[in-house]
Amino acid sequence: MTAGYSKRSLAQKLGLKPGMSCWWHNMPQTVFDEIAAGVDDLVLLPTLENGVNTAHIFVTGRSELADLLNKLRRTLNAAGSQGNCKKLIRI
Repeated sequence: MTAGYSKRSLAQKLGLKPGMSCWWHNMPQTVFDEIAAGVDDLVLLPTLENGVNTAHIFVTGRSELADLLNKLRRTLNAAGSQGNCKKLIRI
């Protein structure tokens, strides 16, 4: 699914590639569905695991964000797309 003027899917806009592992936290169902439909063989992880390539974190408080980012930094794959982690972090 595309939104607005772009012909690219949300997954493409975020740089997600087939075979990547993506950890998500509190992701709205509509966003989850759109990302899942946009990339074949994307591994969407509901729990944080070692070697994750990218993450999408939705939080409402700074302390929760800080805690999750500390955990994420210890598990993020060095070859992962760290820039994607920053794109969807919202307080």
